[in-house]
Amino acid sequence: MRLYFTNPGESNGIFVITRTDERSDYMVWEDLQYLQFHRAILDNTLIYTDFTIESGIKYKYAIQQENTAGLRTNPCMEEGKNERFVDFDYSYLFADGVQLRLSLN
Repeated sequence: MRLYFTNPGESNGIFVITRTDERSDYMVWEDLQYLQFHRAILDNTLIYTDFTIESGIKYKYAIQQENTAGLRTNPCMEEGKNERFVDFDYSYLFADGVQLRLSLN
């Protein structure tokens, strides 16, 4: 899953990418990546690739800004999209830029 971020202005501060899934009824959020930007212009910029999703599970992703005290803004999610679903025909192993496809059976 590739996540892109677009902000028409400058992005400053610490941002946290989080996700939840249908197994927790979208109640438990997991931190995936911390990002720090200083005067960054993010125009449809790839900020994270999630290689740890499971086939057949629905996920929701969000981004939050975090201040120096560790307090976060409300999760910002993609408009008009409730969840993301991927149904793989194969499993994949990925390491050092190499991807190996395995048949499920």
